[in-house]
Amino acid sequence: MTFKNDPIVFKYIVDAHTKFVDAWKASTTDQDFITQCMFQAIPTLFAEHSKERGGNVLGLDLVKDNAVMLLFDIAVKGEETEVLARQALRAATEEMQKFAASRNALVDWQYLNYADVYQVSFLNYDLRTESCLANVHIRTHSAATAPQTLLRSGTRPRSTTATACSRPKLLVDSRFQR
Repeated sequence: MTFKNDPIVFKYIVDAHTKFVDAWKASTTDQDFITQCMFQAIPTLFAEHSKERGGNVLGLDLVKDNAVMLLFDIAVKGEETEVLARQALRAATEEMQKFAASRNALVDWQYLNYADVYQVSFLNYDLRTESCLANVHIRTHSAATAPQTLLRSGTRPRSTTATACSRPKLLVDSRFQR
């Protein structure tokens, strides 16, 4: 999630994280879990500097306001518990997004490394970026050098023939889709 630098949205997210932790503690007997609620600033200056140096593959030029990226996650033990945790995390994140949107503070750009498995972050990037990322992925992670079966979840280009004119096909872990 990315949102405009708005202190009211910050406070809402911090409070939502506290409620999320309390609700998770109340819903499970396994108290061995870790959550993160981290913020990273994305000032417009980043995009300006990137543009001066030839551009940015992540599409930072799409972020028009000073913004903040949210890394919100939970780590638990066990596959069944993980499915429940991801469902709860997704619901909490969607509420945060609704609140940010209600304040006109939700930014339609997402950093791939901060995305959860149900979020298809490539859709936020333009076709040039997707093609570039797919081609880099293909060159550095071909089946001959790194078997693709090692990736259990997340988003990755699946096409081996991505061009500037085609949208790479994505593989999204179906366990976490609605």
